[in-house]
Amino acid sequence: MARKVGMKAIRAGRLGTRGLSIRHTASVQWRPTDRIANALGNIGRSNRSSGIFRRRAHGNTKMFDRSLKQNLSVLGAPILMALAACSNAAQAASYTMFRDPNCGCCEEWAEHVREGMAAEIAVQDSPNMQAIKDEHGVPMDLRSCHTMVVDGYVIEGHVPAADIARLLRERPDGIAGLAVPGMPVGSPGMEMNNVTEAYQVVAFGPSAHRIFSTYN
Repeated sequence: MARKVGMKAIRAGRLGTRGLSIRHTASVQWRPTDRIANALGNIGRSNRSSGIFRRRAHGNTKMFDRSLKQNLSVLGAPILMALAACSNAAQAASYTMFRDPNCGCCEEWAEHVREGMAAEIAVQDSPNMQAIKDEHGVPMDLRSCHTMVVDGYVIEGHVPAADIARLLRERPDGIAGLAVPGMPVGSPGMEMNNVTEAYQVVAFGPSAHRIFSTYN
């Protein structure tokens, strides 16, 4: 019968491996922990071959995984492309603002949109803004000073650039445009000594109005 030898004895040096015959070596009892250690060793060799390596610097071991970095770059590419597409869509849209030539806050708001959306805005002065609003279907209860048309949507009043960008990105059904009724202090283009008042951006369409965003 083959002699069974414990792994502890071999590791402690009480029995040298040179004294074992092939028959004896084959009969060595492997414990589950030894199998796990062997498997981990194989994984380590596989990882080293796939790009994981160690570098010792000032006594510390640093792990570098080139394959992980490559995977992250591949996964991040679609996200960056999607963000770029949204930005390009906002920049590619045409922006035309109609305003009363005597209104100063309109130009302040237009500058806010230029900076916030990297957009070029064509400004058209009109002495009859009510006719412009009627033409573009701005509800009476949502009217403000200026009116802008961008990519088929109507933007009425001091709507923040972030909400315009969201509208162009999401394009919700049944929405013809956005409006900030009146001229609330603290809204874009209406800044006044850090004084602000709460206001809402209202989305309007042929059938109904709904709150698009709220600012306090």
